Amino acid sequence: MTANTPNPPLQSNEAIAEAIAQALIEGFDRHYTLFRAASARAKQRFEQARWHEVQDAVSERIRYYEDRVRECVDRLNGDFAAATLDDAVWQRA
Repeated sequence: MTANTPNPPLQSNEAIAEAIAQALIEGFDRHYTLFRAASARAKQRFEQARWHEVQDAVSERIRYYEDRVRECVDRLNGDFAAATLDDAVWQRA
């Protein structure tokens, strides 16, 4: 770029907020899908009286929430530099 060439426009706060909202929805959808699958497996284990595996499934589902939150935070930091965004962007998201 030369000194007279303008910089490309930065993404608007609205576009960033929409992308963040989409990322959050995708994260929730992933969590919900995995949680439902784990619940179905747990139901099957319960019906088959596989008690130790039922307990494992409960622990697994509890971890899912923490894992999905961590994934979402990592994505927001990686894709959007979340810590650098101002409050206006977060309010729109």
